[in-house]
Amino acid sequence: RYAGLKPWLPIYATCALALSPYYAGASLYYYTDIPCLFAMMLALNFYLSGRPIAGAVAAGVALLIRQFSVFLPAAYVLTSVTKPRAAWRDLRHGVPLVLPFVMFLPLAVLWRGISPQNHLHELIRQVGFFHLEFVNYLVIATGVYSLPLAILRTREILQPHRLLVAALLTPLLLTALPRPNPEILDLPVKTLGYLDIALTSAFGDHKTFPYLVLWVLGCLILLEVLHIERHEPEKLILFAIAGFFVMHLFAHMVWDKYVLLILPMVFLSLGRGRTRSMRPACAVREA
Repeated sequence: RYAGLKPWLPIYATCALALSPYYAGASLYYYTDIPCLFAMMLALNFYLSGRPIAGAVAAGVALLIRQFSVFLPAAYVLTSVTKPRAAWRDLRHGVPLVLPFVMFLPLAVLWRGISPQNHLHELIRQVGFFHLEFVNYLVIATGVYSLPLAILRTREILQPHRLLVAALLTPLLLTALPRPNPEILDLPVKTLGYLDIALTSAFGDHKTFPYLVLWVLGCLILLEVLHIERHEPEKLILFAIAGFFVMHLFAHMVWDKYVLLILPMVFLSLGRGRTRSMRPACAVREA
């Protein structure tokens, strides 16, 4: 409703999300992704519909389930403080900004950090703190898994100047090709998820070219999302998607399953763009 989408678009987007291999897989097995995603979508709905307290509570629940969801409440903070009249200047409006982090505080105190004191800390120390290759793989995964909605914006996505920008950005991929860390994880993992398994089955160890093609596709879709969201008065989705990728620069591992957390936001943005592009045509017909 608040996005002004055509009635069929949410149904189509929901079916596309439900048919995603990770959505189905993570729903049938004991993973925290789906409960976290449910809480995040509640938070996004409340935030965008003007109910920030309810949004903050839902974002806090998501944060308690999976700490990776921190990019959503952080995006809301950034959205609020960058408005002409910053929300944090009013105490009543400041509560939703800090509430998700206050809800997580007891666990942080119990754990003496953002995660339990276990081998994960040593793992992160060994892997390091900056991984462009992880972000590159998530760009690839975003391009593939958001195709059902992206095909509705094919003409806009494939504009020549967008292709040029994506081409100019390709050195970012070629200097940091996606790769797993099996020697660090001490697991028999040689791929990065279903998508990488499919690419490995088709191309073996010669995946640079398919990586490049799919990375350009992901860049084009994200450029379209940027174009759509920068015209929106509320920048929450733009900041959330950007925060997701920035956060994974400092992650200890990557898996295409993690794209589930932003896939609904990418779908919503592309749906907004589809609806907006249809309005002028409708207006001409009515005239």
